[in-house]
Amino acid sequence: MVLCGVVGALRNRLRIDRELAVELVLPIVLFVVFILFNAQAPRPMSLPILTVFKSLAPLGITLVERFVVGDAVPEEVYLSMLPIVITSAVTFLHDAEFSTQ
Repeated sequence: MVLCGVVGALRNRLRIDRELAVELVLPIVLFVVFILFNAQAPRPMSLPILTVFKSLAPLGITLVERFVVGDAVPEEVYLSMLPIVITSAVTFLHDAEFSTQ
């Protein structure tokens, strides 16, 4: 009896916003693709290069927010990511195992 009351109360409170659900389809699909590629990535790549790509993810997300979504991103955010970009470039350039062939 109590369970039916809880389920009924939750059903009334949890309404699905269809507009939001449609907006969430692309991020969910991209997240699933990320998980699939993440599981396959270590095979052809060395660990340092895989780490470089993963560490650049926040920069990629920020750039998508700026140029695709149109959100304003403060300059401080880009400046805070500069050390990540520099260390990723150094790691990428000095990885002895990396080869494009």
